[in-house]
Amino acid sequence: MISKLHILTAVSTVGGFLFGYDTGVISGALVYIQSEFHLNSVQSEIVVSATVLGAIVGAAIGSCGNEIWGRRKVILVSAALFMIGALSMGISSTYGQLVLGRLVIGLGLGLSSMTGKQSNEINMILNI
Repeated sequence: MISKLHILTAVSTVGGFLFGYDTGVISGALVYIQSEFHLNSVQSEIVVSATVLGAIVGAAIGSCGNEIWGRRKVILVSAALFMIGALSMGISSTYGQLVLGRLVIGLGLGLSSMTGKQSNEINMILNI
């Protein structure tokens, strides 16, 4: 039997899954990206690490942003950043556009990683 705690746990792990999935997918796609954009090894490393850099900055902003703007706005901004970053990477025709898209995706990941459920919401879900 699936309890509310199981559902809450599954939902809260999605952010971590997305970060890990993105990190894993780029390793497989990098071969094609290198040939498409004619990247050298340093540029390839920058493409991969741009998401991590964006996540660091996004987490720093998100830690204070949740208190200042509220979690709902931060979640909406995070979702918008995911969309903008994905579209940017999808239509990128230059190395700079690709890195910018990866950086924006990282910002969204960082923001979403700092936005969690508050204990009173968890208690309501679990009927404690």
